Parts: sequence; C-alpha cells; structure tokens
Amino acid sequence: MTINPNLINEYFYCKNKLLLKNLITTNNSFVQIGSILDLENKSKLRIGNFEIDDINHQTKTIIEIKKRVTNFDGNKFQLLYYLYLTKNIFPNYSGKLIGLEDKKSFNINLSKKNEQELLIILENINNFILKNNFDLNLLFESKCIQCGCYDFCYA
Repeated sequence: MTINPNLINEYFYCKNKLLLKNLITTNNSFVQIGSILDLENKSKLRIGNFEIDDINHQTKTIIEIKKRVTNFDGNKFQLLYYLYLTKNIFPNYSGKLIGLEDKKSFNINLSKKNEQELLIILENINNFILKNNFDLNLLFESKCIQCGCYDFCYA
C-alpha cells in the first residue's frame, strides 16, 4: 500500500484523523474543495500522488512549510518521506522544515538511521490502517475542538 505523506503527519498527531483521512476519497466534497483551494498555490511541485511545498535546487533543499511546527515528529517524518521518495530524482538533497507563525526552522537529513526509522513507521502505519480501518477509538483531547475532523468523530 502506498502511504500518502500526509498520513505520516497524522500518525503522530491523531490516529483517528489518520484513519479518517485514509477513508476519505477524492469523491468527498470536502476533499474536492481542498483540492480546488490547493490549485491556487502554484509554487508546489507535484511528484506522483504528492506535492512538495518548495524546492531550492541551488541549496539542494526540499522545503516543507507549516503554519506552525506543533507536531515536530510528524512534520519531520513527513519531510523525511519526501526526501526518501525523491532520493533517486534529487540525490543528496536535504530538507528544511519551516514554521511560518512560530518562525521556527529545522534542517532535516535522510541519514541511514532516519531512513530505517521511517521505514518502520511506514510499516506501522500500513499495519495500523489494515487492522483498524473502520474502528475509530475516540479519545477526546483539547486539540480535538479545533480539528477539521471534529464533526466526523463527535457529531
């Protein structure tokens, strides 16, 4: 199963959101609206079924831009996945994670250790989805109130 890079971020943030995002298809009106809004951001680079926020060929850097870096591990491994998926196209590129509002910036490299951790995470996500595909384990947390999936979980 091919894992969407956004699912890696959700794996660290909320397992219910991971399952919901995995279940929602492009036929869903919410996803279609998001896709239309995303078309307005023309600076993104589409490779296969995912998009990279920005790439700087001079510095050999793949850039992931977030509003805020609040889910560091999820953001880090999402960027590592981009580096992993593009390592044959862009060899020796590094990653940069940027938080716009919190003005944070992190350099991320696809070391052998990071790649091994990433492959374990991908396997864990795949197994989690196969095991729990339609079984939401609702555990209310304060972050749920502002979540885009709140109505799906608690309506």
